[in-house]
Amino acid sequence: MKIKIGVLIFVLVCSFTRLDSAFAQGTAFTYQGQLLSTNGPAHGLYDFTFALYNASSGGSQAGSTIQTNGVFVTNGLFVATMDFGAGIFNGTAYWLQIGVRTNAAASFTALSGRQQLTPTPYAIYAEGANAAGLAGTIPTGNLSGTYGSSLTLNNAGNIFDGNGSGLTGVNAATLGGLNANGFWKTTGNGGTSAGVNFLGTTDNQPLELHVAGSRGLLLVPDPNGFGEVNVVGGSFNNTVGGTSSGNSIGGGYGNIATGSDSVIAGGFENTNQASSSFIGGGAYNTIGINGQDAVVPGGYRNVANGEGSLAAGQYAQTSYSGNFVWSDGSQNPFNGTGANCFDVLATGGAYFHTGTPGVNVDQLNLNGYSDGLANRASVAGQPFGGGSGGPFLWGYDGGGLGTVLPDEVSLTWDYNGNVWVSNNLSTASLTMRGEYLVVNGLTPVYAYIGDDGFGNDVQIGSQKSGVTAVAAYNTADGAYMHFYCSSITIEGGADLAEPFKITSTDNNEVPQGAVVVIDDQNPGHLKVSDQAYDARVAGVVSGANGISPGIQMQQQGILEGGKNVALTGRVYVLADASNGAIHPGDLLTTSSLPGHAMKVTDHARASGAILGKAMTGLSQGEGMVLVLVTLQ
Repeated sequence: MKIKIGVLIFVLVCSFTRLDSAFAQGTAFTYQGQLLSTNGPAHGLYDFTFALYNASSGGSQAGSTIQTNGVFVTNGLFVATMDFGAGIFNGTAYWLQIGVRTNAAASFTALSGRQQLTPTPYAIYAEGANAAGLAGTIPTGNLSGTYGSSLTLNNAGNIFDGNGSGLTGVNAATLGGLNANGFWKTTGNGGTSAGVNFLGTTDNQPLELHVAGSRGLLLVPDPNGFGEVNVVGGSFNNTVGGTSSGNSIGGGYGNIATGSDSVIAGGFENTNQASSSFIGGGAYNTIGINGQDAVVPGGYRNVANGEGSLAAGQYAQTSYSGNFVWSDGSQNPFNGTGANCFDVLATGGAYFHTGTPGVNVDQLNLNGYSDGLANRASVAGQPFGGGSGGPFLWGYDGGGLGTVLPDEVSLTWDYNGNVWVSNNLSTASLTMRGEYLVVNGLTPVYAYIGDDGFGNDVQIGSQKSGVTAVAAYNTADGAYMHFYCSSITIEGGADLAEPFKITSTDNNEVPQGAVVVIDDQNPGHLKVSDQAYDARVAGVVSGANGISPGIQMQQQGILEGGKNVALTGRVYVLADASNGAIHPGDLLTTSSLPGHAMKVTDHARASGAILGKAMTGLSQGEGMVLVLVTLQ
């Protein structure tokens, strides 16, 4: 197919607008040409492509390729509309590359030779027209481009509009009608006046300062209109909430301050809900709504919910007013004990280091006060010791009585828990005021030494039910100790007993009150008697009729275990009156009835077999008789 193209004229037309919008010119234009085939002028429907190049051959394409399908060609003549968009025709010379195909063909045929685009005569004039020859108002959108020389706008009504992103090298003598002293400069301002010059806002919206794209400081207006400002520093997760004012968060992450005039200095996810309260830092610390004037210096998971309370360390918690709680974290939680208390959990020990004046442990500051008798050091306002003493000293001593100056009383302790109370006089005594000195041991048995105000005795005992014994025991030697005294009064029993292992021939329990004799088949053992006038008689099993041993003798680890056998003293014994009625004062011996005693009627046979003397009688049969055991 032979195609010939003739360039007729360029004509400016309206693009996608109505014909009566004369001033809204677009970027589209029409192209008229002639298309010839081998048989003469073409006729029918054809598809065209149009592309702009900056050279007659080769070069670079400008804009995109325009394809126009179904263009009707009559006697070789056709008209096509094309639009390469804004900014293409900026004075650069272009050549038009055209492709064509029949409406049913698969590909385009490029026409040989690019067509150079040339301007019309009036377009030549418009390119170099002087603005003085232009009439009417030029639309703002048509004033664009780059000005190579200086531009003077000396009319008061001249303004610059836009965001000023293209302005460089500007000497901002005035901004917004203000001179250079009316705005802040990065090099600083001079001649400012308090209350007149400021950096900030005049509306009621928060002010934010950002660093590296993230909020670094937030100033929030007072929601109550009192003029106070909430200050939030650090992470964007830090917030002040509610209708509170005067709050401050210094930094950290995830901190929340909702109490009026409350402060969180920093840390991680701390919450302060009380007014005039302070959290210094740390993590997960809380001051509740009732914790007005409370303080958490820092630490981990401390809670101060009481007014004027303080919680520090780890897991220290209190809801009491005026309560100081400190915990080393070994207990979760460690709770305060009450209002106006000082609670400390220190599993490694508590140490107080002081100078010459010592430590005052008197809540009323009454150390050295006068009670009308003498000046006395005191603990908690109560007299401690006696004499004309001076201050009361206390503290960790490391294992000794410490250095005690004249007129001083010292309370010291060491890392083993030992406690000393002393003064500089070796002959001085320690006086404890009150009825009892109570020691709460590890068991605890609540041992005490003191008196109950009755009688003339000093008591050593226990305040715990069920404790029935007092032991003198040397823990260093692991052995019981001796008692030395002038006399002993025993109120719990009436006989002297010693424990023996007793052989039972019928495997029955040996009853209390049974007469026992030496077991010649088992050395050191006893057995129940079963013969009359038995010279092996050893005693009576103690405990019958509620008469318990008054004294029990034994040696631990060697002679212990078995049943207590009364060797002397008063004890009830099983008796048999078949050998004659028993009267008080009668001698008693063993009976053939197992475990029983009988009246001595044959004094010759009774020699060496006497159990003791009857103190009560038995007229007939079997029964219990009180006997004074005196073995003969």
